[in-house]
Amino acid sequence: MATELERGFDLLFFLREMDILADELAKLAPSMDRTALELRLAQMRQVVEFRHKQRTDRPEVE
Repeated sequence: MATELERGFDLLFFLREMDILADELAKLAPSMDRTALELRLAQMRQVVEFRHKQRTDRPEVE
């Protein structure tokens, strides 16, 4: 089932949406909360990119 979901996953769309969110966060007044959210968003983006790369580099077994 996870493989079926991954096939339909649009990584570029998701990353563009994350960029939009990061831009919106940057418009907020500077604060520790904003910085924490920006760091968390950047970390989430790296995790998604890394996991997607791992899954697409693996030969598919069915």
